[in-house]
Amino acid sequence: MSGRGGRGGARGGGRGGGRGGGGEWNLMQSAVQTTLGGDRGGRGRGRGDGNSDRGRGRGRGNFDGASDGGGFRGGRGDYRGGGPARGGGGGFEQAAIYRPKDGTVPPPDPMVTRAEDNALKSSGAMPNIGSLGLSTGFPSRPGYGTLGTAVTLWTNYFELTPNPKILLYRYNVQVNPAAAGKKLKRIFELLFGSAQLASVHSQLASDYKSMFITRTNIGNHQVDVQYRADGEDEALSNARVYHCTVSMTGSVELAQLIEYLKSSDVQQTYEYTQSAIQALNLLVANRSNTRPDITTIARTKHFRWNSANNFLDLGNGIDALRGYFASVRIATARILVNVNVSNGAFYHPGALAALMRNSRLDNLYKLESFVKKVRVKVNHLPAKKNKDGREIPRTKSIAGFATRDDGHGMPHPPRVSRHGAGPKDVLFFVDGPLPKKTSPHNAYMSVYDYFTKVYGISIKNLDLPVVNLGTKQDPKYHPTEVCEVVPGQSYMKKLSPSQTAQMIRFAVRSPHSNVESIVTDGVADLSLVSSDTLKNFNISISPKLLTVPGRVLNNPQVKYGKSSTSTNGASWNLASKKFSQPAPPFSNWACISFYTVRQRQDDKVKTKYLNEVVALFTAQMKSMDMKLGAHKGVREIMLDGNGDDSKIEGAFRDFSAKSPQSAGLLLAVLPDTDAALYNKIKYFGDVKYGVHTVCAVNSKFVKPAGQAQFFGNVALKFNLKLGGRNHDLNAPLGIIGEGKTMVVGIDVTHPSPGSASGAPSVAGMVASIDQHLGQWPAALRVQESRKEMVTDLQGMLESRLALWKKANKNVLPENILVYRDGVSEGQYQTVLTDELPLLQAACAKVYPATATKAGKPRITIVIVGKRHHTRFYPTKEGEMDRGGNTKNGTVVDRGITDVRFWDFFLQAHTALKGTARPAHYIVVYDEIFKTRTAKPPCQNNADTLQDVTHSMCYLFGRATKAVSICPAAYYADLVCERARCYLSDVFNAETPSGSIVSGATGGSVSGMSDRIRIHALLKDSMFYL
Repeated sequence: MSGRGGRGGARGGGRGGGRGGGGEWNLMQSAVQTTLGGDRGGRGRGRGDGNSDRGRGRGRGNFDGASDGGGFRGGRGDYRGGGPARGGGGGFEQAAIYRPKDGTVPPPDPMVTRAEDNALKSSGAMPNIGSLGLSTGFPSRPGYGTLGTAVTLWTNYFELTPNPKILLYRYNVQVNPAAAGKKLKRIFELLFGSAQLASVHSQLASDYKSMFITRTNIGNHQVDVQYRADGEDEALSNARVYHCTVSMTGSVELAQLIEYLKSSDVQQTYEYTQSAIQALNLLVANRSNTRPDITTIARTKHFRWNSANNFLDLGNGIDALRGYFASVRIATARILVNVNVSNGAFYHPGALAALMRNSRLDNLYKLESFVKKVRVKVNHLPAKKNKDGREIPRTKSIAGFATRDDGHGMPHPPRVSRHGAGPKDVLFFVDGPLPKKTSPHNAYMSVYDYFTKVYGISIKNLDLPVVNLGTKQDPKYHPTEVCEVVPGQSYMKKLSPSQTAQMIRFAVRSPHSNVESIVTDGVADLSLVSSDTLKNFNISISPKLLTVPGRVLNNPQVKYGKSSTSTNGASWNLASKKFSQPAPPFSNWACISFYTVRQRQDDKVKTKYLNEVVALFTAQMKSMDMKLGAHKGVREIMLDGNGDDSKIEGAFRDFSAKSPQSAGLLLAVLPDTDAALYNKIKYFGDVKYGVHTVCAVNSKFVKPAGQAQFFGNVALKFNLKLGGRNHDLNAPLGIIGEGKTMVVGIDVTHPSPGSASGAPSVAGMVASIDQHLGQWPAALRVQESRKEMVTDLQGMLESRLALWKKANKNVLPENILVYRDGVSEGQYQTVLTDELPLLQAACAKVYPATATKAGKPRITIVIVGKRHHTRFYPTKEGEMDRGGNTKNGTVVDRGITDVRFWDFFLQAHTALKGTARPAHYIVVYDEIFKTRTAKPPCQNNADTLQDVTHSMCYLFGRATKAVSICPAAYYADLVCERARCYLSDVFNAETPSGSIVSGATGGSVSGMSDRIRIHALLKDSMFYL
């Protein structure tokens, strides 16, 4: 608070300033993070900010759509309910079909179907052979799929109809000096109210960050904007002036876009497609961006924060809000708006003191991190109103707590007794008269005394730190009593386990509940029908959901040994099953029982008891045809905080020393789901000592009820890690079954919030070694931080080809089918320009010249998309599963797709809870299928790829369920997650005090490489399961 005018807080200084399916406990199964939607159980991986289609900010509080409780994670996770009311979760939602108010289910638009068929016919492509799409550089669609039972489905898209005569002008805005956040948005508002832009003020749309569009060409402008806060009638005399450079960057003719989408000429191009989509997205989002009761995240997610029906208290000062994602998409013959439910975490509004206490953070550094950058309204000053009588809010962002080096360089710097001191222990210098006083004060005064004497405020929270609402150089100190947290502030940090569990309960909702929310609250909150902006641009959006044609593919049958088993509902059980290929005879294994001090009297963690349980487990593995010798005993390790790391490593060192030339296996029985313990076990086993590890939580491992099923799930991992194959399909797997095609999975994991500065990205590659797809050894590489394209792709593929060659009598594969995970739409072309040449270079190095001259190996690259927002819903009760979702095996490749691209949506799995998320497969390069003729029952190679991808989802070795993405992509993800265990101190770089290490870095890439280099005894195995 300034001693000279009473405008601010207590300013320090002389100027008077006054965020699977197996039995082994898995780290990534224990804490669902970031976005939900089934594919990864919401894993979160630090990709982007968690708000884009691809974004995967690990642990951030955004959960997109609703989860299907399982799918990608091999069917784990029986998430319970998630109601629409304030309580947000719990209870049972009976499966139901969405019915519009008029009760009718319109057929898929026949005009679109004709346009799709005409485009394929006019392309001249043979029905069984794919061709290279000259217009895009990507393979053209070889046809539409025909296999399966035809169904009609609802989808979460609305049709957008523009006036084709409209011409949109695009403008870029550069602001100097630079600004960001709320201030930048306010500068844009002032810019649009300037005299230069007054003529188009009602007919423009903006992202309020860098650009806007208009219906009128206004030319280029230089506009000086003097800043004034929202509601202020006039700018302050010393307010900063921002220089805004407005430059027209082009125009978009919507008539040309519509002509392009409706054209039957698949070679026709429209170079401004992305510009048109961007402009239309600005128009769709403009109303939400300007509503004061809506918070917009990443331009596409909109949360109305004053709705009691879409709210849940997650605890510890954080709320869950249900909002809506909206994005314009183009499809054959029409423009669409994709709308989906999106769930986000937000700070609880109200008293700052209550937020701090409710956070339950007893660590000062963690508490400071929790409230840093939170915007608060100060309430100790009389309300300030403009000429219209509207209150002008006084809001500031928390820069942090008081520190001893605040105000360094000021004539009279503050006197702060310690970091995070309370109001009696933070003093600032007042060199002018206090308010209502005439004589100069010219002395230091505590924050407590200042606010008590000047404002008569009773400060009771003496134990809470004062907050700095200024800067470190020019601090403004306020006690928590005078600060109120402004509503609608997104919480972008990692949720705690209990908050994550509550968020899951809130987010997991039935398909019927989600679609009802979309067509009611979603349409209303997004103003899709009522937006004045859209009306001013002569654009309309239908409030009715679209229907699309789909098909339900037949389930493949799986086989254990010589026994086939039913896969109804995309799942099966292991009862009385024998592995298709048991691992070679093995006896070098033992058990470690980890337990806490609290458990030291529990017999269930002791050797005698566990010997009996392990004997039962061994007997069950033998019944599955594993030739497993007796284990070498149980070692007990009590974790008491006294040299625990040394105890753990000592167990690995002692065990590996008994047989240093061969890989052993340790069954680690854990006291609970302790991530730190899990990470250490995996590092010592996989990297340092070359010992396979399988982890199981004690309470589950020793529990008699359901023990056979649990043992069976653990046995799945034993067999795979030791080189066996768990199950097969009952029929040959198409092109894969010919034994000439290697399937490759590629993924990259990136640093996440809380990672050390300079933490690397890690690339993972897995590849099959034969036609059975039972073994997928992996390779890992550290690379430049946040680089999505894989740097050492050549070396990684060379190592995979060597393993194939070794397993196939010195013969290399003729085809390499790549499933590339983790790539956004904007990076498809980069895959071709950056990664494809590296794959080709690996082949040129490994294959003989005669093979490369003959065009071998043939490479096809399929992108696997999971972070999209497309959902499908059944239209008939007989076509839904027990949870109200579309049935497993549902595939959609028309109605919402573009005929010029080869893509399809596939929901291979059955969602345990919530709304199922299909996987999106996009072919960006093809040499395999364009040279092949489809074989019956496939009528074209769209059928061929859909069928083989669907069938592979039944071959994930760790589960007894079909998974939601093909195993190549799934395993690549798992190996990347395992690398995060090895580098847990880098990816989760908090000090014991709770703060991020100042200046902490991930170290050099070469240094990090040593820490993920898999031990020679394990590197050719599935160590990562």
